[in-house]
Amino acid sequence: MWQEAIKLTLAGLMVALDVVGIPNANDRVLSLANQFGLEDAYQAESVRESETADIAVKLPSAVPYALDELSYPVVEATSAMVMDVETGATLFAQNIDDKRAMASTTKLMTALVVLDECLLSEVVTVQATDVAIEPNIMGLAIGEQVLVEDLLWGLLINSGNDAALTLARHAGGSVDQFVEMMNEKAEALGLTGTHYANPHGLDAPGHHSTARDLAILAREALQDDLIAKIVSYKSATVYSTDGSRSYYLKNTNKLLDSYLPIKGLKTGFTDEAGQSVIELADNGHKIIAIVLNSPDRFQESKILIDWAYDNYYWE
Repeated sequence: MWQEAIKLTLAGLMVALDVVGIPNANDRVLSLANQFGLEDAYQAESVRESETADIAVKLPSAVPYALDELSYPVVEATSAMVMDVETGATLFAQNIDDKRAMASTTKLMTALVVLDECLLSEVVTVQATDVAIEPNIMGLAIGEQVLVEDLLWGLLINSGNDAALTLARHAGGSVDQFVEMMNEKAEALGLTGTHYANPHGLDAPGHHSTARDLAILAREALQDDLIAKIVSYKSATVYSTDGSRSYYLKNTNKLLDSYLPIKGLKTGFTDEAGQSVIELADNGHKIIAIVLNSPDRFQESKILIDWAYDNYYWE
């Protein structure tokens, strides 16, 4: 048992030394293995390839460095942040721990909890309480049946509040129980400035987050391939299970049509939250840009993203 533990440790060391460019990394590690009397076993078996891969994937392939430590973008958003996706490093911060209403950016957490609890193939029957909400709606009709996956498209592309309520009731048994699950997930993710009062993001007492927490949430959401796919689409069409009803969904993220390498994420707007948006950009290095309560969320997102790519290099 101890031999296996040492072999795994040495394999991780070999990967780490190789990544940072230490010469003769393999020979150095094999020399250590020899000191532990593991040479024959190590050379014969090495470490299982999957174990080595698990260690390697935790090491960032590139780390961001600022070209000018004194350069800062100017944005009027109450809170703003830029985060490097791979490392989680903060590239820009403006009031990132202030608690604020976060509008429909809430729906990223709604989607994560639904994916924890439901199969995409589950069929959901729409109830009257699911559609008694405005303004942004998918257009669901009472009694119709829709797949969980298709409701997620409606939730994340055109920010359907009816889709949020339908999914929450289905996944949680009730909307109130689902909101409890959202708060449990927030605690598990370390979102210390976040509390949910509903699954859609309309203004409500006790419904708030921070730019820092939203960056962490977005980074987590991007680990799910379906979420990452949905938020990148400018539009899509989904159907009820019997095919009798179609829903054309148009993304509210205007930067998907810009010159920037935007790959999606989530918009939000309410009277209390103001214009808010989380943007994912990828020019070969992924960053998350967030503005909350901005006078012009898309223009200020452009400012942050342009600044980040101009002011940072990765190696």
